Amino acid sequence: MRRTALALAVVALVARVSRAEPSAERDVSVPRAELLTLDGSPTEEAWASAPSLPCETRDGVTPVVKVLASGGRLWTLVDVAEDPGLPIGVRWLVGPEGLKSSADAVQLAYLPQDARAARYVARGPRGTGRTAYRVAGAADVRLSGRWTAEVSLPFEDLGLVTDVTPVRLSVLLTLRTPNRIASAPPGSAFASVEAFARLRPPEGGWSAGARPSLDAKAFADEDAADEQRVAAWGRFVQAWRASRGGGDGARARLMEPLDAAAAARPDLAFVHVARGEVLSALGDLAGARAAFLAALERVPSLREARWPLAQLDVAQWVELPDDRPSDFDTAFAAVEAAAKTRRADDPGVALARAVLHYRRGDFAEAAAGFGTVLGKWPVGEDTAEMANASRRYVERLAVERGYRRRDEEAGDLPRARLKTSKGDVVVELFERDAPNTVANFVWLARARFYDGTAFHRVVPFFMAQGGDPESKREGGRPGKGGPGYAIPTEPSDRLPFRGVIAMASMGKDTEGSQFFLTTGTSAHLEGKFSVFGRVLEGQDVVDRLVRGDRLVAVEVVRARDHEYRPTTVAGTPAPEPVPTPR
Repeated sequence: MRRTALALAVVALVARVSRAEPSAERDVSVPRAELLTLDGSPTEEAWASAPSLPCETRDGVTPVVKVLASGGRLWTLVDVAEDPGLPIGVRWLVGPEGLKSSADAVQLAYLPQDARAARYVARGPRGTGRTAYRVAGAADVRLSGRWTAEVSLPFEDLGLVTDVTPVRLSVLLTLRTPNRIASAPPGSAFASVEAFARLRPPEGGWSAGARPSLDAKAFADEDAADEQRVAAWGRFVQAWRASRGGGDGARARLMEPLDAAAAARPDLAFVHVARGEVLSALGDLAGARAAFLAALERVPSLREARWPLAQLDVAQWVELPDDRPSDFDTAFAAVEAAAKTRRADDPGVALARAVLHYRRGDFAEAAAGFGTVLGKWPVGEDTAEMANASRRYVERLAVERGYRRRDEEAGDLPRARLKTSKGDVVVELFERDAPNTVANFVWLARARFYDGTAFHRVVPFFMAQGGDPESKREGGRPGKGGPGYAIPTEPSDRLPFRGVIAMASMGKDTEGSQFFLTTGTSAHLEGKFSVFGRVLEGQDVVDRLVRGDRLVAVEVVRARDHEYRPTTVAGTPAPEPVPTPR
């Protein structure tokens, strides 16, 4: 027999919930209220004085759970101090006094934003579905740092012996963190009935002659839309599994069921999030942005939509195409202009500021900026690595400055002038730290090997790569050329800060002639690449380089009094360089 999602939740929770003893705070006299509106919000005056059930604290948050009788229905209000998320919802175990066990209780669920399950689940002695148990709910998910919900059920659906029969109730709140549940009263989740709250009726009985006003057609329309959405979501899951390799028609196969799900339940923010994720993976960034914004129209503080939208923003400000320079002033100005129109806690603004500070080498500011993002947002590995590097590089920069003072005291390190189509750059070469790599660069420069080559690969705020003879040859394959030999990788304690020169590599001991100048801190390269010099003059020129700019000539302007001839990977002196495809 197929289990419902609610039944599976029961199985998962039974093992971890302990038996709770009855207490006075679980015995609640429920007042009657007039004209409650099912809108998910505690705006009516009656809720202010309604009695509360004690509730478990989870992750420092103690939800508020209140109960009232109104219009022939039992009502609960929940108020949770956390941002709304996909799993949020309210579950009831409820029944008349005299239940033998929690298994005999009516089991209800209202899940307002769960894309994977039906919005309502209802089962009990009368049957399943809302024809048997006319549960109704509403949630306010437009709040920041808080969500509220109301759930109600007609008393006549509970099978009360009389209109004054006490009711037993356990309320389970599913929180935004998956598998985090808080029960009211504490410990009542699928425990013995004695652990449930005991609700005593108001004067005159629960209903007092009132008949609940319930729109059967509205119920049927809601459930039909939900069935269509669940079916569409199932088609999407199947299409996603079948389309992992991409291929022709992947977009149509993935978007058709998502569009159908959104049409059936336009209020469901997570369907729009899924649309955004798929469109982003397919390269439709404009469509992805529109989908994430649609999700935020429904749930303005939805982290799962705000974070991917933030990543799109950061890409727009920081991850520029290779025909754009590494212009930090312009990038910071764009971010600050956007900040004036965004919420103060906008993650895109915070992340972009942190990334730009990190790239520019402002490590203390970067560490503070990443600190506002970590913990609250689902950051990826690259963001976490930049945050860690920002903290670590505050100290490592001081070490690097010590190395530079040592180099200045030596006063004889080799230097070269790189004449580019954007201007001149002077680099100092770390012969003490990477002697063979420096010998290779000087060897190639003196052979005029670099003259006329192009900067064939540029990643703004990261690096500009050149030195490939293939970039001079008509019909050449830039990125695939070298001098006809390879030298060993020579990592050292000199780290890839902004403004260094390092060898390009296809793996350990594959370096040849290609090198790159960094326009941003690149800690992810640490220990893997040969850093063999730094920019003394002309970092502004390096920052202006774009793909296709030329390295007109390289002139060695200072060298020590010895031969500069590198040793190859084979352990032999390098031959005269010959432009060779790799």
